[in-house]
Order: sequence, then structure tokens, then C-alpha cells
Amino acid sequence: MLAEISPDSCIYYMLHEGASDARRFCSFVSQVADETGESVRFVVDRFRIHTAQEMAHFLDREFENGQVRIHIFPEYSPKLKPNVLEYSHVKRMMSQKLFKIKDDMLRLIEAEFKSRRDLTDIVASFFMEPDCQYNLA
Repeated sequence: MLAEISPDSCIYYMLHEGASDARRFCSFVSQVADETGESVRFVVDRFRIHTAQEMAHFLDREFENGQVRIHIFPEYSPKLKPNVLEYSHVKRMMSQKLFKIKDDMLRLIEAEFKSRRDLTDIVASFFMEPDCQYNLA
């Protein structure tokens, strides 16, 4: 699962099987850019999929006009990313369920993300956390 939230309370997500890698992250960045139709900014930590050579080549090739900008923290910093708060909520909700069928789990995750799109006050509050207020500047 990949997810990002914006200061104006938009939630973007991509569900997938297997581990997240640079190729999937590139696909996710393209998806968000296509959905917004505007220039987008990702603030990411130094997790390997964010800093992979493949990501740099992808940005140079696909977004030379500056439609997508990636800002990288100096170190791995999950507490500085508002989307980690969103992940935590979804993970907490999922940990209380028992699934026998993987598709049921994926449907519930997707439903949870879709329902949270309507809870803009909660999503916006993530940016008010002391460690995340830099995003509003």
C-alpha cells in the first residue's frame, strides 16, 4: 500500500500485492499527478524506494516540466510525514479484524481510505501535529 495526503485533505492511495519498490512508487507518483492535473509535491524520507536511481530517472524522463517535485528529508523520518498518521489509523483498524480471504481485506482497506476522503477535518489535523507543520509553509 502506498498513500499520501495533501494539506488540503486529499488522500491518494494505491493498493498492491507484494513489497513496495521504486517502480511502484513511480507508478503511484504518476497516478497522483494524473488525478490532480496540477503540479504536485511529495515530501519523502530516505526510504530506499524514494531515493532509488530509478526514481531520479523517472522524474527526469516524465516530469521535466516540474509538474512533480520530490523533497527528501536528510534521514529516515516517519514522524515528519502526515501520511504515516493515516497509515497508523488504517493499520490499527485492520489489526482488529480477522480475514480468511485476501480480497476481503483489500476491499476493507480501500473502503476505509475512501471513507476517510470525506473526513477532511481529521486528515487536515495531521498537518497540525507539531512535527508535521513544516508542510504548511
